[in-house]
Amino acid sequence: EAHKSLVADKPPHFTPAQPPDGCRGMLCGFGAMCERDPTDPAKGECVCKRAECPSLVAPVCGSDSSTYSNECELEKAQCNTQRRIKVLRKGPCSLKDPCTDVTCSYGSTCVQSSDGLSAKCMCPLGCDGKPVQTVCGSDGKDYRNECELHQHACKNQKNIRVQYQGHCDPCKDMRNSLNTICRAEASTRQPQFFSLPESCPPADELCASNGQTYKSECAMTASGIQKDVKLRRVHAGRCRSKEDCTEKCLFNSVCVVEEPGSRCSCDPIDCGGAYKPLCGKDGRTYNNDCWRRKAECLSRSPIPVGHQGPCDLHVPSPCVNKVCDYGALCVVKNAEPVCECLEACPQTPDPVCGSDGQTYGSPCEMRAMGCALQKAIHIQHRGPCDEACANCSFGAICDAQSGQCVCPSECIESHQPVCGSDGATYNSECELHVRACKEQADLRVVSQGECRTCGDTVCAWGARCVENKCECQQCAGEAFSPVCGSDGNTYDNECELRRSSCIQKKKIDAAKPGSCDEDCGS
Repeated sequence: EAHKSLVADKPPHFTPAQPPDGCRGMLCGFGAMCERDPTDPAKGECVCKRAECPSLVAPVCGSDSSTYSNECELEKAQCNTQRRIKVLRKGPCSLKDPCTDVTCSYGSTCVQSSDGLSAKCMCPLGCDGKPVQTVCGSDGKDYRNECELHQHACKNQKNIRVQYQGHCDPCKDMRNSLNTICRAEASTRQPQFFSLPESCPPADELCASNGQTYKSECAMTASGIQKDVKLRRVHAGRCRSKEDCTEKCLFNSVCVVEEPGSRCSCDPIDCGGAYKPLCGKDGRTYNNDCWRRKAECLSRSPIPVGHQGPCDLHVPSPCVNKVCDYGALCVVKNAEPVCECLEACPQTPDPVCGSDGQTYGSPCEMRAMGCALQKAIHIQHRGPCDEACANCSFGAICDAQSGQCVCPSECIESHQPVCGSDGATYNSECELHVRACKEQADLRVVSQGECRTCGDTVCAWGARCVENKCECQQCAGEAFSPVCGSDGNTYDNECELRRSSCIQKKKIDAAKPGSCDEDCGS
């Protein structure tokens, strides 16, 4: 009976404690999800459940020095290894970055071609939309961002580089009160604030390392900052007469009090981090006048100021006497002047009718075409051309006077090879257009430089070389975004349009977004 009364108020069933959750508090990155071990729920592991990647061959080089067949495969590897892998560049890792052998100066920067095989120096097209990230130029002036610095250097053909991130004088935006002074520390360039000597609170007098007496340690430090001299306390009370240099300190040297006597030294000269460059007559650039005075001290010889600004600022650009025709711009590539045509224009619609009778999307596009054809084309009028010459094709040029399409017949001799969509190498883009017009063939530039062979052939019409065979691009996994082709057919997306152009070996452009028959029946 006693036993029954003890268990009468207890539940009839025993519920065991839940096993610990192995995924509790476990963090999985890069798209992975935590899954509990079915045999031991207390254990969890990160599992990648990403769908299969498309078979598209568009190799990229990862920051782990591995080549991936496309960006999807790189992201998959990132998930599996649970470590960040960035895209270093398009193309396989074994492919050398063409910009490594190119040095651009006077404001131009190195730009890879779309195929990653060649490189050219280009000036910035524009800086609209670039965030404000102030940089200090080697000319000692502040610029809103690197783009504006390069644009200014290109426009004026001045050899200006980014000297520092941030303002040339870090104290520029700091508020100096009547009682404090701001000074940039030399090594870190961080702004530091000090009291003015006259603003220092009263304290005990002391003798400083320059043999001068100061009312307080605060006054000693502030006085040294104003004179670009680092001072230290030697002893309390006033300095004695013997604690001063018997000889006059020359070449900006400073008297230093030490046992058993005193001497003149360059060591106390303490220059700030503000960048206000000047060129000494010794041919060296100094970050500010203090560094020039310290150099005078160390060399024990006068170094007069040659001019304000760095010594190389006024070195004439190699482009000064270089004449570029047909809208090409001169840039300095590997210290040599080179005429380069623009490869891209800002996507701002501003149609113009060229003197060749062709309508261009913008004046920039007109100049780029004139440069590529090595032909003078100027604006006939704003807006599209009349219909008289609207049907010129295959690179033909409209004769504005006769209203007839005329093929260009000759090109200025130049060796700037391009690879055509027919797999042939042409001496210049102009020669490709002459051939296209003469044979009435759809030809376009697929890459800068000579065509690269794939086995015994050259891949054309956008085909890529895969295991010594030319293969047209695969489009598996591409999003559905229909486009109407210039051949009147509707394609699932632009990738399918390019693939069809590759398979048929003929030019097919995107005529408009959406289905070709969308306008019918309305």
